[in-house]
Amino acid sequence: MQTNVNYRSEIDGLRAIAVLPVILFHAGFLAFCGGFVGVDVFFVISGYLITSIILADLQKGTFSLTEFYERRARRILPALYVVMLACLPFAVFLLLPQHLKRFSQSLVAVATFSSNILFYLANGYFETANELKPLFHTWSLGVEEQYYVLFPLFLILTRRLQRLGLIAVLTLVASISLAGAHWGSSMHPAFTFYMLPTRGWELLLGSFVALYQTLANPVNDLSRRPTAPLAQEAAGVLGMLLIAYSVFAFDSHTRYPSLYTLVPTLGAALIILFASKQTQVGRQLGSPLLAGIGLISYSAYLWHQPLFAFARIASPGVFNPITRFAFIALTFLAAFLSWRYVERPFRDKEAVTTSTLWLLSAGFALLFITIGGIGTATDGFLRWSSQKIQQRSQLLKKLGDERAELIRLGACHYGADRNTGGVTKFLKDWDCATDKNQPALRKVPIIFTGDSHSADKVMALKLNGQVPLQMAGAGCSLVPSLMSHDCQKIFEKLKQLVAYDDAYQYIALSRRYRPADLTPAAIQEMIDYWQQFNKKIVIFTAMPDFFGFEDEFLTTAHLSPDYALADLSEQQGITQALVSRGVHVINTRQIFCAIAPKCNWQLDQESLLVDQNHLSREGAQQFGRILIETDPVFKSLTAVGSP
Repeated sequence: MQTNVNYRSEIDGLRAIAVLPVILFHAGFLAFCGGFVGVDVFFVISGYLITSIILADLQKGTFSLTEFYERRARRILPALYVVMLACLPFAVFLLLPQHLKRFSQSLVAVATFSSNILFYLANGYFETANELKPLFHTWSLGVEEQYYVLFPLFLILTRRLQRLGLIAVLTLVASISLAGAHWGSSMHPAFTFYMLPTRGWELLLGSFVALYQTLANPVNDLSRRPTAPLAQEAAGVLGMLLIAYSVFAFDSHTRYPSLYTLVPTLGAALIILFASKQTQVGRQLGSPLLAGIGLISYSAYLWHQPLFAFARIASPGVFNPITRFAFIALTFLAAFLSWRYVERPFRDKEAVTTSTLWLLSAGFALLFITIGGIGTATDGFLRWSSQKIQQRSQLLKKLGDERAELIRLGACHYGADRNTGGVTKFLKDWDCATDKNQPALRKVPIIFTGDSHSADKVMALKLNGQVPLQMAGAGCSLVPSLMSHDCQKIFEKLKQLVAYDDAYQYIALSRRYRPADLTPAAIQEMIDYWQQFNKKIVIFTAMPDFFGFEDEFLTTAHLSPDYALADLSEQQGITQALVSRGVHVINTRQIFCAIAPKCNWQLDQESLLVDQNHLSREGAQQFGRILIETDPVFKSLTAVGSP
C-alpha cells in the first residue's frame, strides 16, 4: 500500500548510525563501550515510521489493521526466518546439549514474538555469557513486535480523541514508562532492560515526533518546515553529538534504560525532526554510503549476533581484532544478500502474494516451534549425544543439585527464579541461624551475607562441621547505591535481626564483584553501610573465573582460570582502604588455588566447581578446610571451646 510518508534517505543514514555501533560493540571493540544505544535509536526510528504510516492512512480513511500487520510481516519475518534457518546446522554441530537446549528455547520464543520475555526469565545469575547466545539480539525484535500489536489498536480505540487529547494520553503513558525504567534500572534491572513497559517510552518518543510533524505540517512536506535554517543545523548537530556521546561514554555499568537513555533517544528525535536534505547533517546521513548501509541495516542486525556467537563458540579465545573485522565484513556481505534476495522480493506483493506470505510464515513458525519444543523437552537432544557427554551432563546436574541443597537455595539464599513468592515471603519464612537439616553442626558466631558467593562460604563451613547465620540473595551488591530493591529488603531485615544481638561477633561479606563495586567511593560507602550492623567486618576478595567451564567439564578439556576480577578486588589501594577501616580481608584466590596444583578446577578427577565460579561439594569442603587452618579469625571462631 502506498502512503504519503515521503522517503527520507537521512533516516536510512540514521539507521546506519544505529547499527554500526551495535555491531562494533558486540564484536568486542572496547572504544564502542556504549554501542548498545544503537538499539534505542532503532526504537525511536521504528516508533516514528510506524506512527507516520498509521496517521497517514487514518487521515485518508484507508487504514486496515490486517494490511498493517501484513506490511510488518513482510518487513520482519522473511529475513528473520532465513537467519534462524541458517543457525540450525551450526547449532547442531557446535553446541553442547545444555547450550542447545537454550538455543531451542530461543527458537520457540522468537517464533512466538516473546524472545525478550525468555531472555528476561533466563537472565539468571548462573547463565552463560550472552555473547555466546546466537539469537540473543532478538529480544529487541520482541519489544518492537509487541509494540506493533498494541499501538495500532490503541490508535483505533482513541481515534475519536482530538489530536491534543491523544498526545496528552500518550504523554502520560510515556512518562509512566520512563519513570518505571529509571526506577527499575536499579530495583529490577533485568525486567527493565528486556520488557515493553519500560522500553515503550522510547518507541513513543518516535511517535511524538510523527504526531508533531502532522500537527505542524499536515501534508508532511519537510522542506517547508517553519524552523529557521540555522536552528535546524544546530539541532541536527546536537542530535549527532548526543548519540556519539552515548556510544563512547556509556558502558555496561550505566543504569540502563533510565533517564540516561534520553541522551541517545533525544539525539535520534532531533535528527528525525531537523536533519532534512536542506541541512548538512541530513545530506551527510543521506549520502550513498550511509543510506546504503541503512537499507541493509535490519539484515545486518540479524546476521551479526549469530555469526559472532558461533565464531566464539567454534574457536574460543581467538576472536581477535583481525577475526572481528573479518566477521564484520561477512556480516555485511550476508546482509546485502539477505536484503537483495529475501527482503526486497518479499516486500513486493506481485512477487510474493499475501496468501503465500502467510502460508510460508505460518509454516516456518511451526517448524521452529516444533524443533525448539523437541530440543527443550529432550534437554538439547541429549539422548542423541555421545555416552560420555550424557554421563558428564548428568554429573554436572547432580553437582548443581547437591550445591543447591547444601546452601539451602530458596530457604536461606534468595533467588527470584526460585522464590516465586517474592522477597517478602522469603523473609517471612527465613530460619537460617542454624541448619535444621543438619542439627549436629556446631553454631559459630559469624554472619554470612552478600550474593551466591557468600552461600559458597557457608557451604564450606558446614562441610567442616560449623554453621553460621546465613541470609543472602542472588546477585546482591554490597554497596547501598548499587543494591536492588530485593537486596535492600534482605539486608535491612538482617540488620534488624543482628545489629543488637551480641551472640554474633563478625559479619562476613562475599560477592562476585563488578568494577562499580570497587571504586574508592563505593568502598567507603560499603564500609559505612556495614558498620551499622555493629559487628567486626570480614570481606572475601573475588573468586577466580573459569569461563567456558560447562563445555570443558563435558569434554574434560584443560581450562585455565581468569583472574581479572580477583586482581581487581585485591588491589593494594582497596586492601589498604579496607584495613584502615578495621576490616579483615581474606584472599579467596589464595585459598582456592591452594586446593589443587596450578589452580586447577578439579582434584583427583573430582570437580571443585559446578559452574564458572561457584564451588561444588568437594570444592567447598576443601576451601573450608584451608580457610579454618590458615585464617586467624576462622581458626579462633571454630576452635574447640570458642564461644
